[in-house]
Amino acid sequence: KDVSNYKVRRFELKEDGTYAAGVDSLAIGSGPRIPEYIAVDISDGQNCLYYGNDDGGWRVSMVIWSDNFSMLGGSGTDVITSISGNMTALAANKDGVFVATKQTGLTNRYTLKVTKYKKDSLNTSDGEITIVSSIAEDSHSSPAPYNEYDEAIYDLRIVDGVLYAVTSKIEKGMKEKSGD
Repeated sequence: KDVSNYKVRRFELKEDGTYAAGVDSLAIGSGPRIPEYIAVDISDGQNCLYYGNDDGGWRVSMVIWSDNFSMLGGSGTDVITSISGNMTALAANKDGVFVATKQTGLTNRYTLKVTKYKKDSLNTSDGEITIVSSIAEDSHSSPAPYNEYDEAIYDLRIVDGVLYAVTSKIEKGMKEKSGD
């Protein structure tokens, strides 16, 4: 973050496998539009940077850059605005943009999903997979097994065409003492 903008800095891979110092940067997001997740896709001869942010509703914006990382067409263009739930991770490749979300409901229930959006019609879902389906422990049952039970998808990675999700799970147990 500089004075009022958030930036992504590009590092070039050198022939010896190390990276050159940050050669240039690209401003993305300003004011309330703080980029929280980023993904890059360089397939099909087009360099696309996707970033997700929440400014009253989760959205994904796209910036296209040229070889010298200069932005084309001004600031990011909103490409996905129909996201339901809270975004927790983002990935992209030639097949589309993948958005991980956590949708919460009543009685401490939640669902973890990854939704795919095609690159030619980004605001329309092209399918989804549910990682965790509406799960929670009822803290009012007897005996109450958990004070807290929570998990989320924290990262999405695409390696050799396979989408991987990194998740974490928190379980905090409650122990009953006699007389309390």
